Amino acid sequence: MSRSLARRSSSLSVLLALVTTLPCLTACDVGPELRDAPAAFDSALTEGGIIRDDTSATFDAAAIDGGRDAGPATCESVCDPRSSGDGCIDEMRCVLSAEEPACSVAFGPAEAGEACTALDACAPGLACFRAARTTGGVCGLVCCPGDGTRCPGSARCGGDGMLVDGTTTAWGRCVPPRPCSVLSPELTCEAREGCYVIDGVGGTECRLAGTGEAGDSCTVPEDCAGGLFCGGLSERTCLRICSLTMTRACTSDERCVAQTYSPDGTGICIARAGARP
Repeated sequence: MSRSLARRSSSLSVLLALVTTLPCLTACDVGPELRDAPAAFDSALTEGGIIRDDTSATFDAAAIDGGRDAGPATCESVCDPRSSGDGCIDEMRCVLSAEEPACSVAFGPAEAGEACTALDACAPGLACFRAARTTGGVCGLVCCPGDGTRCPGSARCGGDGMLVDGTTTAWGRCVPPRPCSVLSPELTCEAREGCYVIDGVGGTECRLAGTGEAGDSCTVPEDCAGGLFCGGLSERTCLRICSLTMTRACTSDERCVAQTYSPDGTGICIARAGARP
């Protein structure tokens, strides 16, 4: 063997060794992208009849639904479980069957949406997630919270990331839109999710919850924590959602006032006239 060929062979061996031993970073660092949206709607506020209150937040279609999941977010692993084999060699595939994904030859034929009971039952790119509110599991498309670009149609990256055996992961799965109750999100939404107002007529949907607190700035609904609404005039902030029929969320300096976009029986906490800022 010539010296040059020997050197190339040696370099290839080193490269293969690095691929199989060194961790790599799989990132989905995606900020919200807003679609073109109509101008803000004026709010019709209801408190013992329809009144006008210029202190309220208005509905902005761009703020309600940016068309993407909240971001940014980063998923770190030695390989990418969203694809068939990125980061793996030979016949191995990147499988999410533990807290962290790893290259493996153990995977099955089950497709997205099919029932599963074993961690290795689903095809590459999928994982056997715990089925919400039922026994057993379901094969779901693996996605990175904060990046729903892999999810088809109107599906978003959501769910609690728990595998069928109870293992908790930082990853999510593509889930279809699920209407929910903003006052009782636990009836429909899973852990890590909140129930958010997504349109100007009180439509709701479960989405991965953000961390913004009341008063924090926001761009899309899921920038805020569950139980909050992203709205405003020149500057959008997280506002507390409240019940019109019971004391909920509002402070003593606030009142619960319904908006045109408020789901039935709910409103937004608005500062009372004369209350200190």
